[in-house]
Amino acid sequence: MGKIKDKISKLGEELESDFRGISKRAMATAIYILTLLLLICICVALLSSLNLAISDSMTEHAMDQRNEAIEERNEYKSLYEKTKQEYEIFKDTVNDSN
Repeated sequence: MGKIKDKISKLGEELESDFRGISKRAMATAIYILTLLLLICICVALLSSLNLAISDSMTEHAMDQRNEAIEERNEYKSLYEKTKQEYEIFKDTVNDSN
């Protein structure tokens, strides 16, 4: 335990000597600015991930709508073909009867 305390105190002394001559107020201002920059970066990252999630959701919804439209188109297409065949049969029977 004593060795750990000694190492921590030596590290503290080294840091003190590195920052000697810099006022505490300047260091506090620098730390404050760095904290603000870090918060801005975090907010940008969160907003971009939110934007990505919204885009993904919108893309998924658009693909679902497209698939539904294709299915509906196929249904109408088959109904059209069926009606066309019935019309041709009706037309042939009318022509045969005349």
